[in-house]
Amino acid sequence: MTSPLQDILIVDLTHVLAGPFASMICQDLGARVIKVERPDTGDDTRSFPPFKDGDSAYFATINHGKESIALDLKSSTDRETFEALLRHADVVLENYRPGVMERLGYGWDSLHKRFPALIYGAVSGFGHTGPDRLKPAYDMVVQARGGVMSITGEKDRDPVRVGASIGDIIAGMYLCQGLLAALIARQKTGVGQKVDIAMLDSQLAILEHAVAITATTGEAPEPSGARHPSITPFETFHVEDGLVVIAAGNDGLFAKLCNVLELPLADDPRFATNAARCENARLLKRLIEAITLGVKKADMIARLEAAGIPTAEIQSVDQVMQDPQILARNMVVTVNAPDGGSETLAAGNPIKMSDLPDPVERSAPPRLDEHRAQILDWLLDTPAPQQECRGLLWNGASGLSLSKILLMFRQANKIEQVIAMSQDALVIFTPSGKRGRFPVGTPVLTAARQLGVDLDSVCGGRGICSKCQVTPSVGEFPKHGVTVEPDALSDWNAVEQRYKDKRGLIDGRRLGCQATVQSDIVIDVPPESQVHRQVVRKRAEVRDITLNTAVRLQYIEVEEPDMHHPSGDLERIKTALHDQAGIDRVEIDVSLLPSLQPILRKGKWTITVALHKDHDSEVSQIIRVWPGYYEGSIYGLAVDLGSTTIAAHLCDLKTGEVVASSGIMNPQIRFGEDLMSRVSYAMMNEGGDQEMTKAVREGMRALFDQIAGEANIEKDLILDATFVCNPVMHHLFLGIDPYELGQAPFALALNTSLSLKASDLELGLHQGARVYILPCIAGHVGADAAAVALSESPNTSEDLVLLVDVGTNAEIILGDKSRVLACSSPTGPAFEGAQISSGQRAAPGAIERVEIDPVTKEPRFRVIGSEKWSNEEGFDRDIATTGITGICGSGIIEAIAEMRLAGVLDASGLIGSAEQTGSARCIPDGRTNSYLLWDGSADDGPIITVTNPDIRAIQMAKAALYSGARLLMDKFEVDTVDRIVLAGAFGAHISSKHAMVLGMIPDCPLENVTSAGNAAGTGARIALLNIEARTDIEKTVGEIEKIETAVEPRFQEHFVNASAMPNSADPFPILNSIVDLPDVSFNAGGGEEAGGRRRRRRRG
Repeated sequence: MTSPLQDILIVDLTHVLAGPFASMICQDLGARVIKVERPDTGDDTRSFPPFKDGDSAYFATINHGKESIALDLKSSTDRETFEALLRHADVVLENYRPGVMERLGYGWDSLHKRFPALIYGAVSGFGHTGPDRLKPAYDMVVQARGGVMSITGEKDRDPVRVGASIGDIIAGMYLCQGLLAALIARQKTGVGQKVDIAMLDSQLAILEHAVAITATTGEAPEPSGARHPSITPFETFHVEDGLVVIAAGNDGLFAKLCNVLELPLADDPRFATNAARCENARLLKRLIEAITLGVKKADMIARLEAAGIPTAEIQSVDQVMQDPQILARNMVVTVNAPDGGSETLAAGNPIKMSDLPDPVERSAPPRLDEHRAQILDWLLDTPAPQQECRGLLWNGASGLSLSKILLMFRQANKIEQVIAMSQDALVIFTPSGKRGRFPVGTPVLTAARQLGVDLDSVCGGRGICSKCQVTPSVGEFPKHGVTVEPDALSDWNAVEQRYKDKRGLIDGRRLGCQATVQSDIVIDVPPESQVHRQVVRKRAEVRDITLNTAVRLQYIEVEEPDMHHPSGDLERIKTALHDQAGIDRVEIDVSLLPSLQPILRKGKWTITVALHKDHDSEVSQIIRVWPGYYEGSIYGLAVDLGSTTIAAHLCDLKTGEVVASSGIMNPQIRFGEDLMSRVSYAMMNEGGDQEMTKAVREGMRALFDQIAGEANIEKDLILDATFVCNPVMHHLFLGIDPYELGQAPFALALNTSLSLKASDLELGLHQGARVYILPCIAGHVGADAAAVALSESPNTSEDLVLLVDVGTNAEIILGDKSRVLACSSPTGPAFEGAQISSGQRAAPGAIERVEIDPVTKEPRFRVIGSEKWSNEEGFDRDIATTGITGICGSGIIEAIAEMRLAGVLDASGLIGSAEQTGSARCIPDGRTNSYLLWDGSADDGPIITVTNPDIRAIQMAKAALYSGARLLMDKFEVDTVDRIVLAGAFGAHISSKHAMVLGMIPDCPLENVTSAGNAAGTGARIALLNIEARTDIEKTVGEIEKIETAVEPRFQEHFVNASAMPNSADPFPILNSIVDLPDVSFNAGGGEEAGGRRRRRRRG
């Protein structure tokens, strides 16, 4: 996949906003931007607040992903470097005052003669022509002079500046458009052009309506507040609890508005036309507000949206940044920090193109002069497209020209090595997400160790133990913002070949000690190569299940053939089954025919057959045959194919007993941690869906080998399997491109159940084994949710029960015997420890339980692998092997809830300072604070903190979860539920009290909140052991009502309210009776009380 501006090089001399904004858009579209900065201070915005970890977040949002080199264009050596850059450049940008570039010798006329194909972009306050072209200007100057301020604000009051810097931003957008047009023109003519943008011109260009009024009436328009001067009603209106925007832009919408408000005005001559409404705008507003002032904002918006009338509440910027629509469009992105510091959030790229990568993470903004060496190495190694590259400076302070350095290197015959060593490659490891840059030639194992990646090795990198096996990936990775080429690792070497010949190596795997990094690469560390393997905590629940399997054994005695009865052996087997077992309709798997006669004769005309007869079939299929009487067992698998883990229960089909349970990480994680990132990977990489299908099937084969080994059985005794999975995993497992699931209306390729041969899915089971895949419900509510419904039977419950399967994509079911509703909610991987600064998946050494003393604010915790608390005797001995390595999902939930209970965290999610909370564990972290949970640095261990970005990640996840549940409750017209059942491996390990403190789940008596463990796996096991249950779930799925959260107007409202802890709108009276939530606020803008002083304690 090629980005629109891939291979376009922009040399950017601009600073502050207008020019950098234009080059930022180009960089988002794939261009390479080299930012040329002043050597002393760099871009002015490096010193602009706000700051994070000492760096300007303002600079980061505009300059992420660019490269920086510091050049003094008055220095002869730096001028050589700059001119070499121009030889390679497609575009040069500058925002100096007109005449400056000419005095430097780099004006348009001069450069156009030397580099005819170069496009020259210039942006300034007043442009390069006209009487005022030399005057200075800033955003506010051109807003004032350009007429924008004259129509902004309220009539008879002072004009006001538009809140955003539209003087700069609009000019930057027009500059970008001009550059794109010039690039297209150059494709036709081969010649570059000058693009001259004036900020003042850009302001007039956006005054489309004001210019039309002035040109028509001869009078300039006046400010009209929030009202459109030529459309009515098209402004803000007061409601009982605030303001809403109503935009009834035509007569039809006005009639609908009158109907909603029960106002008889649609045919009133004063309001029947838009022109009449504009004449009587003030009167109309009073009449409308007479109604709206008695209506709550949420109710007003819901009524208007139901009637199709454009409306909105006025959101603050923090609300916009949490808006589900904004998030669904990837418009809030993470900008990595230079030097591995704290990330910052920024607005994403609003240009969405079908083949344009749109990563959720953006590369870090550059340090001043950070890329000097790489840029100069590149210039050394890359032929200039216009003329020979001469005399570059290696180091601005050295006084040596590049020609001299080249000569020295050539004489030493080392130039290739020097160039190779200077071009560092980006190495990203999954599933940990750890990344870093390493010189070309670095062994993968070395990179892993330096980054702290959990990659095993016991042989000292000699290629003997094979513990360091890794799987390199190739293609586009939007999540990581990187493209991986097939030759990103070194060629297969003799050590790897020797190991493969002797012991075998899975196709696609490499030895980390042998493979070296050649370019940007994404590397997956499979579970068996991890020192601290994840604990896949999905175990079989004890459950009474009526045994009625699809596969059964039948012993028969077959009549021997003779000359008088020449029927075939198969026909005589069918006769024996009819006569001895009453089985009439029998077929045989064609793969068994070659072995049928030898088995019959070996058994002396007695055999045992395995017959498969599903719930919807009248035919019994012979799928395996043994000679004589087979006394052993046959087995089946109940498989929960999740986004993060794959769990399987191996069951004895003769007894129903679970003989083994096992699980592995889903190998698809390297393509994306959540479902939509995998859909995106399939969209952006040709054959990406096939890669993921292959990966998950390989993972299943490995899991089935593992579980058979644990049970000490032959794998070919596994003859039946049931599968449950979410819709994306369902499609990828079946080899179906999930493209349609990535966009409305989220159409499934099929939602019915499937009965298949295991060999059709390349599962490595016996050739006759069968597979049953439970039906999907709809859209993003899949077979796993159907399995939960089968396991918990909400459709037969007298109580109103809420089932929540907590995972990367949460499935939520609400129902009783009268009605069942279902929806899904994209919670993301935060609940599983991902997106958390000290987070990790559940593994030995991970903090899983946390308590914080509300008086001392001191924590204690438990880690996986020890039953002792950190302040108890014997804890250090228990963790001597594993250490303390991070915090997993259940741990971060409890930590944040305990912080809330202890008063170090307010309801909005802000951590107080040490002074505000009285705890030295609240430590400064940029412009916010973090809570220190564990400091292991004295023993070279990790420092584990809970940061404000951690809390934001959990807030987003829990708000999505709660909003889905609340939406279903709205459909039932209830505010409470009788019971809550938490399903899934994560649901089994979280505290219901802590979940309620955070507002993950609705208010409910704690004794009525239970865990169903891996309910999806239990449902799969029920369907495996009782084929009548397959009939039941197929019927139930047809009766479940699917609610699509993406199109429900109240989801956004619930989401915003649920961002608070526990909730800013919904009361939690039962929780209030159990715990005391300190009423503190650490919002620095809230005055003395908001500064952290505890005002009072309230119950709730």
